[in-house]
Amino acid sequence: MKHFINNGDMKAANTRDVFSLIRRHGSLTRKQIEEYTRLSWGTVSNITARLLETGYLLEEKAENPGSGRIPTRLMVNGSDHFVLGVDINLIGIHMALLNLKGEVLAEKLYSADFRNRDSLWDQLCRLLDAWTERWQSRHPAAIGIGIQGKVDSRRGVSVSIPQCENWKDVPLRQMVEERFGIPVFLEHDPLCILHTAAEPDLYPNAVLLRLDSGIGMAVMTEGRMFDVPGTCEIAHTTAVPGGIPCSCGRRGCLESYVSERGIEAQSGKPYRKTAAGAMAGIPEDLAYFRQMSSLLTTAIGSITALFDPQILYLCGEMLQEADLFLPDLRKGLQKEGIPVRIKVLEEVHAAYGAALLATEHMEICTEE
Repeated sequence: MKHFINNGDMKAANTRDVFSLIRRHGSLTRKQIEEYTRLSWGTVSNITARLLETGYLLEEKAENPGSGRIPTRLMVNGSDHFVLGVDINLIGIHMALLNLKGEVLAEKLYSADFRNRDSLWDQLCRLLDAWTERWQSRHPAAIGIGIQGKVDSRRGVSVSIPQCENWKDVPLRQMVEERFGIPVFLEHDPLCILHTAAEPDLYPNAVLLRLDSGIGMAVMTEGRMFDVPGTCEIAHTTAVPGGIPCSCGRRGCLESYVSERGIEAQSGKPYRKTAAGAMAGIPEDLAYFRQMSSLLTTAIGSITALFDPQILYLCGEMLQEADLFLPDLRKGLQKEGIPVRIKVLEEVHAAYGAALLATEHMEICTEE
């Protein structure tokens, strides 16, 4: 394991910093980059020259404010190079193609084959083959993958997906990199969503819950993503001691009651049918969502005690039925004196967030 930083590391870090700075601002002169980064003029000139040579940046003349030499402005090349974002979730595999400016060029949702490890891997390869081949002329730069279940992003390992047979300790980053020969970044899918939704200047402490076929959770503390493998698994904390069996092998987990699959298991009928019954006022169907509100209130109370978030983001397919549980959830939090603002995210962008993370961390032109 590497325990030191050499000249190559510094060069790579400085290059990423300069590239990210230009992405955030839209365009900058070399002088502005020097002022923002406090790097020397020579270092800025060398970095931007390499970025221009490889096509990551473009250069244009700025408007001349007066007499004298007209400075040139540098901007990210949005017409060449792309990053592919992938969200692997029980509800489907979402593919999104972004240019280096973060603009979405194409996206599509596919049904996911979660029968076993081989079937899911084969499907992922077919999709990646098709998308990278279609856009090969635009020069693929990186692939970002957001995936459900337990994830060790530092090692690039998908630790487990309980609903997929034999999916254990899968070195997904290495497998995809070896197949496609470009950098791959792996992250837990809720963290990818939080990355796109977070407002760190307003709410430096934030929590995101994704409610759909399961429960996903991501945390940001002091403006930084809390990314420790095996943590933030609120889905498999005990909600009802000795309760119904969970896919993880334990009993009474929160996910067994506060998820589409959990409600299906309790009601014995498709989730959508139960939700429709609740919307129609059928008491036995409404009871599942009232129970959901109560258990979610308790879980959020524990979350706020641990992370003290100023805001809680909610997203996922179950928010289509928000009227069935969100008003009671808000009342429950108020009654318990839990001071957290709730914000519902209308769209889920895990694939988009995965691509952005890959763009921000990919190695670019670090060699002379």
